[in-house]
Amino acid sequence: MSQLDFKAFKQAGAKVKTLVFHPVQPWLAYADVNQAITVWDWSSQQVVWEVQLSGADEGALQDAMLQRLAEKETGYYGKAGIPRPGATSKGAAPGAVKDLQFLDTEACYWQLALQNSMQYRAHSKAGIPHLGRVRGLKGHRWLIAACETKILMTDLVSRATREVPRAVLDGRAPTSLAFLYKCSPLLLGYGAGDNNSQAIITPVIAVGTSAGVVYLISVSTLQVYAKLTGAHKSAVTKLLVLGGREQGGPDMLLSCSADGTVAVWEPSATAPQGPDKEISAKVTFKAHDGAVLTMQLFQVNQGSPDPGPLRLITSGDDKRVAVWAAWTWKEEARTRPFIKGAADSLAFSPRAGAATGAEPCIVLASGERAALWGLYPTSRQLEAKEVASLESLVPAGQKKAPKVYAVACHPLLPHLIAVGANTGVGLLSFDPHVQLPFAAFPLIAPSPADLDSPRASAASASASDYRGCGYAFATDSQLWHVAYRPGWSDGPSGRQLTADLKSKRSVASFGPHGRAEVAMSWDGAHCSVVWPGEAEYAVYATESLASKAPWRQIARGSGVSLAWASASSTFAVLHIPKAAAPELMRRSKKKSKAKEEEAAAAAAAAAASAAAAANTEVKVYRGEDGGAVKEVCSNVIMGSDRPTSLHGGAVLGVGFDKKIRPGHRRGQTMRWYSWKTYGGIGGVMVEPRWVSWAPDASVAVLAYEDTLVFCRTQPSFSAFASLPLKDATSGAWHSHQLYVTTPSSVHCVMVAGGAGATAPHLEAAAAGDAVAALPAETLRCAGPAAAVGVREGVLWLLDARGQPFVLPVSHAGLRARSLALAGAPAAARSIAEQGLWQGNHDGLAAFLAATGPAALPDAAALSGLSLRAELRLCRGAGQLRRALACLTAMAAGASERSALTGLPCWRGSDSFMRPSTAAGRLSPQMRPSLSPEGAQAADFLSLDSIPATSGASPEGEEAVDWDAGMGSAAGGEASSESDMPVSSGSIPGVAEEALLLAEAAEGSKQSHRGIAAAALRIAAQHVGGLPEERLPALVARLMRAGLLQEALAAAGNAPEQLLPLVAALSGPSPAIPAALEAAGLVPQAAIYTHAWRAGNMLTATSVWGERLSSAAGHGHNVSVAPPVQ
Repeated sequence: MSQLDFKAFKQAGAKVKTLVFHPVQPWLAYADVNQAITVWDWSSQQVVWEVQLSGADEGALQDAMLQRLAEKETGYYGKAGIPRPGATSKGAAPGAVKDLQFLDTEACYWQLALQNSMQYRAHSKAGIPHLGRVRGLKGHRWLIAACETKILMTDLVSRATREVPRAVLDGRAPTSLAFLYKCSPLLLGYGAGDNNSQAIITPVIAVGTSAGVVYLISVSTLQVYAKLTGAHKSAVTKLLVLGGREQGGPDMLLSCSADGTVAVWEPSATAPQGPDKEISAKVTFKAHDGAVLTMQLFQVNQGSPDPGPLRLITSGDDKRVAVWAAWTWKEEARTRPFIKGAADSLAFSPRAGAATGAEPCIVLASGERAALWGLYPTSRQLEAKEVASLESLVPAGQKKAPKVYAVACHPLLPHLIAVGANTGVGLLSFDPHVQLPFAAFPLIAPSPADLDSPRASAASASASDYRGCGYAFATDSQLWHVAYRPGWSDGPSGRQLTADLKSKRSVASFGPHGRAEVAMSWDGAHCSVVWPGEAEYAVYATESLASKAPWRQIARGSGVSLAWASASSTFAVLHIPKAAAPELMRRSKKKSKAKEEEAAAAAAAAAASAAAAANTEVKVYRGEDGGAVKEVCSNVIMGSDRPTSLHGGAVLGVGFDKKIRPGHRRGQTMRWYSWKTYGGIGGVMVEPRWVSWAPDASVAVLAYEDTLVFCRTQPSFSAFASLPLKDATSGAWHSHQLYVTTPSSVHCVMVAGGAGATAPHLEAAAAGDAVAALPAETLRCAGPAAAVGVREGVLWLLDARGQPFVLPVSHAGLRARSLALAGAPAAARSIAEQGLWQGNHDGLAAFLAATGPAALPDAAALSGLSLRAELRLCRGAGQLRRALACLTAMAAGASERSALTGLPCWRGSDSFMRPSTAAGRLSPQMRPSLSPEGAQAADFLSLDSIPATSGASPEGEEAVDWDAGMGSAAGGEASSESDMPVSSGSIPGVAEEALLLAEAAEGSKQSHRGIAAAALRIAAQHVGGLPEERLPALVARLMRAGLLQEALAAAGNAPEQLLPLVAALSGPSPAIPAALEAAGLVPQAAIYTHAWRAGNMLTATSVWGERLSSAAGHGHNVSVAPPVQ
């Protein structure tokens, strides 16, 4: 029985029979039989929106009853009951909720994406339209409810509502909903034409009704496009959308009915006929003797890495479940899963184990049972098993046991299951972190290294003879070697990237063992398969792609986990002996005795399991030349703690059955062990979900539930950065890029390794155009997927069925950043100059500067830099004269670098500004083009041909901080007066930049007083744009530079605070008492006059007395006597 975790429960006032997941937002919408609709955020367990609908009025209920009675008559067909006047008008009671669906751009996007992968078996985003092409949905998130008397549409963003009264449906009650997103112009009323096969992306609501008629309604106008009639004689119970016969073609529709039939419709194939705009079904077949309760499209497990064929599964009132072949609609299998009740609800759950047949891909629920059942449909049989009991998970309410009426599976997170019960809604989850059953062959690369082992020799032939995506994939009984290459195909929207199958063959066979975990040695010479459920493992010697020989098994034994070293054919196995099977006991007929016997049997099984666990050990083996395997360590010494898991890489990680809680993180413990001495390294730590090592073993990434922790390995193993990323499932390195997958997204993390490592940079890994600074978000495959790595400029993902999905990652912004981290800033600059829009050069320059001072020349040489970016680069590098020229241009109101013409430039001694040229020239194969054809070809530009250096920056050098002044090498002296006039108004940011430049000039190794004075003058002229807290620093620096007038002018922005500061820092000057008196600071003026004897003391004290008398009020005369000299 599968392990099912109970995540949350939301109480409801009555039975819940209708529920649906949103594909992207963490929302679950459901309706109970008391007509309460709720949208629940299952992640925060908060209600997003809810409404209580009133019951249908008596007249509407009578109409509905008469309608149902009429539909049961054998001679009745299509006659709509005459609606009671006003019963279905706006504001009438909606009645019972029959169906719920979300409608927004995200729902549209993922419905088309699932069609793309399941139906067309696509390996890329080819055929998926841009969301901007979807008409009528922008800015809306509709929740649409099919109620007994109307269709209610609620915008969850604006809370606006719309209604489709039953009169629009000819008085028929709506029963089910679906959405056609690709429709022909003919269906939409644009008339016949040559482009009728070209689909228009616009949502059309398909509404099944109680009379068996399906209505196609416009979302924007709520007018009926067409009526699908003639197939059903009773109510429509379910609608499903099927993609067109050809990719990109208009959508088709499937409907099932209470009369036991299933119909296939092609609404866009022909024009609606007659005044009622009727369309007939293409295919109709009898599916069940009773009503068809529900149906679902799914993919069959074939026991191979081929994409499973599309199938339709139906559940009937005859207590049978049947499977039908798509397109031919021939029955393939039929079974009776339950003895008493029927399967009221079913869902397709393509999670990790379902691909190999280890877990069911169809989940069933029946109102007669408090359990979830699973179907294991293959091309040969249909087997049903109970997968989880819900009696102890879902509250029973007033019942003895809970009743489950509905089940739903999340479309993108198939491990999430929602159930509708008699007391509310439960959220359950299968294990989302099940390892997918494949392992990729490594690329040709310099030999990696263990932390304490010598480097191995050259890569094996199996890894070196192929540069596409090659991998080993395990099904329920076979191991497959599969290889793909990226290619191009002509699709509806032009030339598109895809994956072309080059080779596929079975290389090993074994009996059914359930879920498998596959791993590859560092050089691809060996492949291991572990079956944790059976506690068995096998190791195979791989063959090259050209070889037709099967892989030779070189080791086999008992074990639940296996981990490979990162620089040799050494692997560790966690051996757990199988527990002894308990003796079979005859069960007593007496209940009391039977319970005692069951308890004794359970205790015996637990004791056997504990005895087996006590003998758990970790052994280390090494693959020798000739295919032999030698045991090199009989048992890694680990103390009294019991090991439970292994993590491979540069060192061996061993997880233990012991919990710790250091700081905010808690979990099982883990410790590192040496591959050379087999001794422990360091102390214990919280065990991560997975570990990924950089190719040169300089960085290790530890993945926890909500965080990625980046650790450097030299000079000691220590964490240097963390990145908040929840539920990361896999990671694949490519140079200094780490591609990380989550259940619903793919991210690219830029990592600078070595001693100068910087905080990682998180960006979406996807395709984009040259105008974007980084690739824009794009489609990824739905469901569980793992990143394999970058091959020929393409990121490869593999889903749970072993099917590849390709994402181009050769965007100039992404490639330039990777080259910068690899120690090739000149090549990064060349890539950016040729393939990146100049408006995005500032961001790239910031990234280059952060990698270390060695990249500053190339960062400053980017042609698209703004004046502000160049100013900061020059200031951070000590090129203060050039920085002053940029500042002067900014103060004059300029924003382009062309304004620097005629200003003082560098002298020949300023070697910093000369970018390096040794690595700056790219071969013709590496120069991307911005032409349409060149942009497509650029997707295959590989970073492999550029040699990487160890470390991102020279030892001991620090990254440039753009937000603080930094002084380094001295620059040439500049004139304190500028040749360019300065703008009279305050330009935002100029004063702050000027003050930072002055601070850098004063703090440099060689004092640049002229540059500092010029920058301070500019700061004083634009003081209005300086934050108030920075004013004292500006005034103090102006005074130290001897710029009294500028200091007095700047102090005028906060005279009470700053003028006394000016007076304290200055010598005798007649201008200061006048400024103090003008600002109302008469006492300070008098004190200053006395202290410096600068002016007439009697006059100063007299003015002070007059001010005091005025403040004291009428009748008071205050005099101030000057101090005795």
